[in-house]
Amino acid sequence: MDPTREPDGGAICRLERELIVRDFLATFNAAPRDAEGTASIAAFLHPDVVYRPSLCHGAVGRDAVARVCEQVRCAFETFVIEVESLLVGEGVILVEHAMRIGLIGVPVQNLMGFSSFQISGELISEWHQVHV
Repeated sequence: MDPTREPDGGAICRLERELIVRDFLATFNAAPRDAEGTASIAAFLHPDVVYRPSLCHGAVGRDAVARVCEQVRCAFETFVIEVESLLVGEGVILVEHAMRIGLIGVPVQNLMGFSSFQISGELISEWHQVHV
């Protein structure tokens, strides 16, 4: 059977979706905490992206989600998302992650979490996040 003719696009499409999410998280971690860094994060987001976190209100739209990312990244001295495991299913990428979070003068804490991503074209169209 031709893997590119599978219902979800096959192994190559699953790998591409996985790499989009991994690249997004790597950019989220490494981008400078300024307008240029926020723009590099926004480049991964669909214009109508929906972000639903468990600990605060969500956001809809590329600009709004990019602002939330910027606010979170700037609120902490350390904020790093580390992928623990990742699964690519039909239309969804599931990520178990550890977030290393630190404030000035406070030891870095680990917060476990789980995210799901949906990709539309080559952009993230939905991002749901749950913290444990």
